[in-house]
Amino acid sequence: MLDADDTGESAVDNITSVTKPRFVIGNVPADIDTVVIRINGVSYPVTANGNNLWEFQVPVALNDGVYEAVVVFRDIAGNTSETKLPFTIDTTTSVSVRMEPASDTGSSNSDNLTNKQNPKFEGTAEPNAKLVITIVDDKSGREVLKHTITVGADGNWSVTPNILPDGMYTINVVATDVAGNTAQTQERFTIDTVTIDPTIRLSDPSIDDQYEATSLRPEFKGLAEAFSTIMIQWDGKVVGSANANANGEWSWTPPSVLAPGSYVVSIVAKDKAGNESSQVDFPVVIPVIDVTPPTIKLSEESDSGALGDFTTNNKTPTLVGNTLPNAIVSIYVDGVKVGEATADTAGRYTFQLSEMKDGHYVVQVGIVNPRDNSELRSTAVDVTIDTEVAELVWNISGMHEGGYINTVTPEIGGTSEPNSKITIFVNGVEKRLLIRQAQDTGA
Repeated sequence: MLDADDTGESAVDNITSVTKPRFVIGNVPADIDTVVIRINGVSYPVTANGNNLWEFQVPVALNDGVYEAVVVFRDIAGNTSETKLPFTIDTTTSVSVRMEPASDTGSSNSDNLTNKQNPKFEGTAEPNAKLVITIVDDKSGREVLKHTITVGADGNWSVTPNILPDGMYTINVVATDVAGNTAQTQERFTIDTVTIDPTIRLSDPSIDDQYEATSLRPEFKGLAEAFSTIMIQWDGKVVGSANANANGEWSWTPPSVLAPGSYVVSIVAKDKAGNESSQVDFPVVIPVIDVTPPTIKLSEESDSGALGDFTTNNKTPTLVGNTLPNAIVSIYVDGVKVGEATADTAGRYTFQLSEMKDGHYVVQVGIVNPRDNSELRSTAVDVTIDTEVAELVWNISGMHEGGYINTVTPEIGGTSEPNSKITIFVNGVEKRLLIRQAQDTGA
């Protein structure tokens, strides 16, 4: 293969990125009058240039791959001989880079954020390719690392830089394979070895004391490094966690009401790079609050009859009431717990019952008394689901067989569902003065 077409680091390895390479054949005996080169089963004539050299260029572009050129010589007597030359066409290459997962500390091992100051980088490339690796400080634009390596026979490579200070960087990798093809890739990464200590306070403290809560389930909030995780301890025991938002704001509310007393809330922040803050302690006083049973009634939308009578034609009525702020309210139907509701910061709760058949049900709600952890239940109420109306039977006294009466003040009576309201219409007009309430007997 002509040296100029044998691309890459070596000019004699017969590996090239040229798809129509040229070949030159020298030291050909004087009695040779014909030279043919055969590639992929196709024979091509080779031309002598007059300097005892025979030259040939592949006329059709070859795809990437390994080939064998067979050169056939024939002398003037008709004798033939041949020689073979393997060669490779390689027009592409590739390279990849990533921070080693073990070096990518913190909540994610693939976000290129680490508290390790000399993270290891790794990747793949064509075997035996040459890599030029540089790391640039994004802020100053200064090159802080330049390294040249040769990819192993398995196509894997890695490099570990010297200690780097906190900051944002870009790693650039340029690969050149043995055929001279090049490829480039880069990744940005951040080294972060410090975090800030979080703050904590009560969302709604007592007017007189910032460390005294005003409820048995107070909300705590504070500031920390953006997107960090706040681990929360209550008297030395881990009880929960919270996540800071993009502004560093976080909040947390205990999962249940707390017994009155003095406590210490401790927090530790862990940022996305895996750095942990110092522990911050916050003394808090949970006040003594009078505890009464929760109230219960049907919501106005659910109470289809007279308000407050707990009778409705809604098969999935909603219970509402008041209790301690943020309290967990247990719902009982005929003595069986059917669900829970959480009161809001004002102590209001709502709960929609599952579909119920017509009938009478005993409904109660309860909370845990923070003073002694006993259950404090409401008064039981009788909820009636009634979605059907009994048939109305009625008549007009003194009605003659021909359908007429001989009085202007007829008496109309009959039977219906007890305590239902009967409305009289004459010629389609409601006669409000004649409305009668059915008796308990239905008459």
